[in-house]
Amino acid sequence: MIRLSDVKVRLQYRWRVRQRLMVIHYARLHGPTAAARRFGVCVRTIRRWRVRWRTSGLEGLVPRYPRRRGRRVSPRVIELVGQARRELAYGASRTQLWLRRVHDIRVAMGTIQRIFRDLGLPRLRRTRKRVPR
Repeated sequence: MIRLSDVKVRLQYRWRVRQRLMVIHYARLHGPTAAARRFGVCVRTIRRWRVRWRTSGLEGLVPRYPRRRGRRVSPRVIELVGQARRELAYGASRTQLWLRRVHDIRVAMGTIQRIFRDLGLPRLRRTRKRVPR
């Protein structure tokens, strides 16, 4: 059996490649149907992995899906969120209200916070609560 340390596989995919290699090894000994039952994977998937492994070795077992899905927020919205933090000093909740009221754009608060982080904008300073009269 081939060792994972012999071949260059990116660190984030090592666990998946090791798992797929175990499934293929088990399928070689007991058949793809038994391996599918044991590991909870479709038989077609095991056969696909086996073909990729035979053609290109361990590089064929590296996942082919993208690491991060493409952004679905338009650049205009990203610019507006950045403007709300820089010029108006709004947090995520106020930015959400501002976008909805002024620009009629609906964006989740978690998305706004992620945009803040991705733009590298600093966190807001805590303001003191107003004391009632």
